[in-house]
Amino acid sequence: MSKGGVLPSYEESIGADKTGDSFPSGASKGQQILDQLTMVRAQHISSVIDELISPLVEKQAMYGIADTTIALIPSDVIVPQDETTRSEFDFDNPARVEAVGFTSDGDLQQVQLEGPMNRISFWKQDGIVQDLERVLQDRLNAASKFRAPKPKTQVPEALPPKPSKKGFWGLKSNAAAPSVLISPTDPGLVSEELGGQMQVSAKLEEICLRTVSAFGLYDTITRQGIVIKIRARC
Repeated sequence: MSKGGVLPSYEESIGADKTGDSFPSGASKGQQILDQLTMVRAQHISSVIDELISPLVEKQAMYGIADTTIALIPSDVIVPQDETTRSEFDFDNPARVEAVGFTSDGDLQQVQLEGPMNRISFWKQDGIVQDLERVLQDRLNAASKFRAPKPKTQVPEALPPKPSKKGFWGLKSNAAAPSVLISPTDPGLVSEELGGQMQVSAKLEEICLRTVSAFGLYDTITRQGIVIKIRARC
């Protein structure tokens, strides 16, 4: 309340709000939104890697399979049917979406994503799939179980110089062969980083999906999905 017990005017109240620190300015609020987006995206990508992708890669490694292809199906690709409506023609298998016609060198692992965060509108944003590829690459290569043991460092051996020989005029030749450094373990130039490296490729691609209706009728559609290819270089 102003002096003399008179209520402040509307203009005075607006001016007081602008000068106060109770509410953040437009710039700080925008930065908060950007920070929130970055944090939520990073947390969700890490969750998908830890809960869905890494267990599949570890399972493939237990079977001795080096190449793995994972197809992530967004949650809103197929609208789920009402599970309460069933008929005598319904299948017992709850899985109604299957990736077909997929050519790959590795074993295809299909993952049906769930929840509003896994809609196609999230994964098709710029930089999301690239971040998934980068984080997954770093995680797999940082894990000790996926790294090959480093070779022991050995000191290169030096060849002994050739003994001097007398020439035609009885003079000793000083043109001895220079010492050559050789390594018994490295026949050539081999990069140590290539040993046991996990190569990751993640792309947003069109996937052919086969669906099954409640009456057992098949249908084939094409939708976008995330295709992840992982290769272990042993």
